[in-house]
Amino acid sequence: MELRDKLNSLEGYQEIIDLNIQFIKKRFEKIENLKQDEKEGIQKYPKPNNEIIKATYESIFNYQCQTLVTNYSMRQPISFIIEEYKITVSYMEKGWKAISGYISMVWMLSIGIMLEAKPDILEKLKSLVERDHLNDYLVDFLLQNCTQWGKQTTKFEFPRPYKATQDIISLAQTDKTAAVERLKKYLQKEWYRGHSDLGWYNGHKSKWNIHTGYWSFESGALVKILGLDDTPPKKPTILPLRYGALERDNNMELRDKLNSLEGYQEIIEKNSKFIQEDLLEIKSLAEDEKKGIQKYPKPNNEIIKSTYKRIFNYQCQTLITNYSMGQPISSIIEEYKITVSYMEKGWKAISGYISMVWILSIGIMLEAEPDILEKLKSLVERDHLNDYLVDFLLQNCTQWSKQTPKFKFPRPYKATQDIISLAQTDKTAAVERLKKYLQKEWYRGHSDLGWHDGHKSKWNIHIGYWCFESGALVKILGLDDTLLKNQPYYPYDMVHWEK
Repeated sequence: MELRDKLNSLEGYQEIIDLNIQFIKKRFEKIENLKQDEKEGIQKYPKPNNEIIKATYESIFNYQCQTLVTNYSMRQPISFIIEEYKITVSYMEKGWKAISGYISMVWMLSIGIMLEAKPDILEKLKSLVERDHLNDYLVDFLLQNCTQWGKQTTKFEFPRPYKATQDIISLAQTDKTAAVERLKKYLQKEWYRGHSDLGWYNGHKSKWNIHTGYWSFESGALVKILGLDDTPPKKPTILPLRYGALERDNNMELRDKLNSLEGYQEIIEKNSKFIQEDLLEIKSLAEDEKKGIQKYPKPNNEIIKSTYKRIFNYQCQTLITNYSMGQPISSIIEEYKITVSYMEKGWKAISGYISMVWILSIGIMLEAEPDILEKLKSLVERDHLNDYLVDFLLQNCTQWSKQTPKFKFPRPYKATQDIISLAQTDKTAAVERLKKYLQKEWYRGHSDLGWHDGHKSKWNIHIGYWCFESGALVKILGLDDTLLKNQPYYPYDMVHWEK
């Protein structure tokens, strides 16, 4: 995955995103506590609870805005950016103020125009501008080109550097080549310098990891609105690094074509919402438990455990969906880490055999860090899961000596014993046996599960069909999988991913 902004590393960008997710989660917890205090008439701080809640929402929006920009800088696919954009707008509704949010409004309008956001999303931004009486030439121009907006202010909230956009717009009416040249000058000499008083300026030189990327998103919106030719010539690039045009992900090919990109995106979006709701429910139940309040027939802690199980299932679906829709493996790695973190609290052997096989197999293919695989080993030990395939996988990614001869589910998993046995003497025969397993046994062997034939359902439930253990076996046994490359259910990209 080639970075779009190379002034930070992939690890640096990922660290920023991970921290922001933690900060957002903590601030949502703070909001829930403050709401509870307000309900009970408790005032712990000098400022009123509702005032602190508003300020906390502003903080959440700022973190999410950073996350959106960071994801673009690290070259997440545009389909992924679209989902992050929707989340950002949802936080913006509660956390944006014109007094400190001019630049974020320009960014969000510009990104929305480039991504061709749905009208209802752009209407939300329009409502915020109306609510806070933000009067600005560029904001008005952007709104005119994505909503029903008749106003055109002549002044600029920040003439430096944004007044240059008026020149570009004016020139484009008569000479588009001149408009591109003026835009080039804006990007090369004015845009970055014009933000020298902001905290993110020169962030790439800081000793702290704060650089999320430098992007003039309004330049991309202007190109789109004005119909400018932004094709770079062979020699110097007309529109350099800080050009923010968001290219469409026409190159992202679905790995499982039994659902559409939109279908997969819908599943991810819904799961994200369900997980957030469940985490808030857990927070509320934990508070009740602390105060000795019992609202339901089942004990609070029992409900918390079952809610974590549900969260893990949603996240497991999200992980697989991301792989099916063609997300890069670097993105899958991050989803995998999140999945394991929820698995620690939400997995049980009694109903989680297949998910353990999947998560172990994916960990082996992605060469997950030892501490992550140790967490899976601890869960197997804790629940006394005795199974031939699980033992074999653990032996090849952790210190694990046990080898159970039996299978928890002989259909279809007993076939893996044949493959492992054949590989000791005849790897070609082992590949042929694996091919048979994929073609005739694996999918049929799960006919009693809810996701079987999910692609035929009238509901959008298909997340992808993947025999992850087949990839793990190829990797462990050193098999030549050329024959399996286009075989349905075989996770070829995971097997051949390299750090």
